[in-house]
Amino acid sequence: MRRTAFGFSRVEALLVLGCLLGLGAVMVPASQRELAFGRNAISHATMDPAVRELRRALKEMRLTPRDGGYGWFAGQGELPKGPWRTAPHGAASLTGSHPPAELASAIRGQWHGPYALNLPPDAFGRAMMLTPFGDPARVVWCLSAGANGILETTDGDLTVQGDDAGVRVR
Repeated sequence: MRRTAFGFSRVEALLVLGCLLGLGAVMVPASQRELAFGRNAISHATMDPAVRELRRALKEMRLTPRDGGYGWFAGQGELPKGPWRTAPHGAASLTGSHPPAELASAIRGQWHGPYALNLPPDAFGRAMMLTPFGDPARVVWCLSAGANGILETTDGDLTVQGDDAGVRVR
């Protein structure tokens, strides 16, 4: 009576396992890049309404120019590591019916607040940041610190730096 073998040989099993490991080595980094891209897209989508409102506020306020601007403003969430020398102001101070104290004396136009500057935490749970505004020589950004938690973009940069996600306000 003749006996037939069923299943795979060891060599065939090792070849299939090697192919699967190779495929996994390519897929894992690709999926991590896509996840980071998705988080940045979520941050951008969250920033857009606040950026539109901040543009309107800056246009209406017509702030007196000041070297260095009027300080950083932070949204809700844990503060990322960043380049500020003094503690950031809360962005919620721009949502009141009266201007915040740090801006009141600099407003040459009108305060038509409250402004709807809702800055929820970014996709990583950290506060979104507004770079100092009021210095005409500087760029105003709405930024998310990205996966590393370090805000690498400053108001002196013309493009977003590192893994930050940002929308240019002005």
